[in-house]
Amino acid sequence: MISETLKRFIRCEQLPKNYEKTILTWFFPLAETLKKTCLVHKKPLVVGIQGAQGSGKSTLAALLVHILKEQHELRSINISLDDFYLTQKERLHLSSTVHPLLKTRGVPGTHDLGLASRTLDALSVSGLGESVPLPRFDKALDDRLPSRQWSQANPPLDLIFLEGWCLAAPAENDESLIQPINMLEEKEDQGGHWRRYVNGLLETDYADFFHRLNLLIVLQLSSFEQVYEWRFLQERKRAEKRVCKTPHFMQEADLKRFIQHFERVTRNCLSLMPQKADILFRLNDAHEIVKRFDSSAFDEA
Repeated sequence: MISETLKRFIRCEQLPKNYEKTILTWFFPLAETLKKTCLVHKKPLVVGIQGAQGSGKSTLAALLVHILKEQHELRSINISLDDFYLTQKERLHLSSTVHPLLKTRGVPGTHDLGLASRTLDALSVSGLGESVPLPRFDKALDDRLPSRQWSQANPPLDLIFLEGWCLAAPAENDESLIQPINMLEEKEDQGGHWRRYVNGLLETDYADFFHRLNLLIVLQLSSFEQVYEWRFLQERKRAEKRVCKTPHFMQEADLKRFIQHFERVTRNCLSLMPQKADILFRLNDAHEIVKRFDSSAFDEA
């Protein structure tokens, strides 16, 4: 049965009524799997959740925190790779010293991986009575909030959920970078320097960071074309949740250009993540889960 707490969660997240069935069919069993894995793993278990923009990563991470607490008495927390974006000032510096497209947040190279690593370390080793500050990035302001506005986590924890659209993303081979993939690359990255820079970091710094994950859950879309529709819906929800509206929420034309920054890495993820995932949920065009796949390596663990 769905508790009142979870029903409130569904309403707050503006999820469809049939999401209750999704929880019962897919996410209660997932929580049971995570519980069993947690029992045999050194705590805390670091669980990555990857999926294209608008796939439901943040919702799933927050939901699992509720379910694990209610049904299994496990302490967990959900954090987003998005909250570790570089500040506006830092991205402006990159845009002037490396490539102008790095002014826009999102792609590998626009995160503070040092801050993310220190935060994960603190969450993993801190004991009872200690609090850990969690950075927050305000997408409406396009900047990291001052540290006085960060939230606090209270270890010890059983699980840490880290979600992000490029989490565990593989690098491409050099030949794949030669031809531009969209109008943004064709017009604003004519020499390919931006995409080579991003790919180089995926191959090095990001690959090292992704090794921190103990388990990877993937929400798999059927095609890149779904990303725009679902990301636009996500933007509308974000705007409706804010009491004070700002002009910084993206309009349709801005969003189309914004998503082109992510297209190359997203398409590569759609192609290769099924081979990397420990647990994969396949989504249909209606944003519904139709199948769960567990990797053979995970089954044997």
